[in-house]
Amino acid sequence: MERTREELKDIAMGIFKNDIFISSNCPPNLVPKIFLPLSILSEEEKLKFINDVMSGEIQVLFEEMNRAIKLSINGFPIFSSFKTLSKNEWVQIIEMHNKITDNMGNI
Repeated sequence: MERTREELKDIAMGIFKNDIFISSNCPPNLVPKIFLPLSILSEEEKLKFINDVMSGEIQVLFEEMNRAIKLSINGFPIFSSFKTLSKNEWVQIIEMHNKITDNMGNI
């Protein structure tokens, strides 16, 4: 289910304020180590997840920084949960984030 525009705006602002960590902020090989639930998927679940990523149904993983556990890997936070963004949602968030960044530069 797609998120509302207001929800996407909140995510974009959270990314801008570094309150939200996104998977594109780290090397791909660390994603399963940062978002721990990925490391415990069964083979069937991994295949489904990979298919969802390849189809664009999942574009980005994210989580709120305050949900990070007290460990880190190579300076990156580690999470015991995550949420996903579809390609359509991610495109909208990028546009919103760019507007936020532009507006903050004009202050």
